[in-house]
Amino acid sequence: SQPARIQFLRQLRRRAPERAAPLLQSTWKDESPEDRSSFLAELAVGLGPADEPFLESALADKRKEVRQTAARLLSRLPGSAYVRRMADRVRPLLSFTAGQSGSALKLKRAQRPLLEATLPAACDAEMQRDGVEARPPAGTGEKAWWLIQMLEAAPLRTWTDAWSAAPDEI
Repeated sequence: SQPARIQFLRQLRRRAPERAAPLLQSTWKDESPEDRSSFLAELAVGLGPADEPFLESALADKRKEVRQTAARLLSRLPGSAYVRRMADRVRPLLSFTAGQSGSALKLKRAQRPLLEATLPAACDAEMQRDGVEARPPAGTGEKAWWLIQMLEAAPLRTWTDAWSAAPDEI
């Protein structure tokens, strides 16, 4: 039964995480679309770089839930190709100007830090493969939605490294 198989995968993941993904991959094509997402979510326990190739392949799944689960897991792997792709996409869309303190005699005004965003022009097939949903939720602009999703997947280090600034400065 599916619940018993999920429980087995969960236990295997806790004991020998390196064995779970290859086992899942061996039965992947025979799994129902509904079950693939549930099984894939179990890889969250003990998630590591060895899971990346399988998760990358799951980004091409026909089922939206499977692609979303794979993207969510890949975003938790800081050195993954997925994270690098998302950071590369979003890096040119943000610019940062550090704040400057004013002078004691008020001869020079203080300037607050400035963060500017440019909205992406399109949500192409590669972005959608990486889990960026083209259709926004009600009340959110389409381009803003694409930017939000890419920002969520880019690690904070993307910005602290690019701008040589601490998070509290940004």
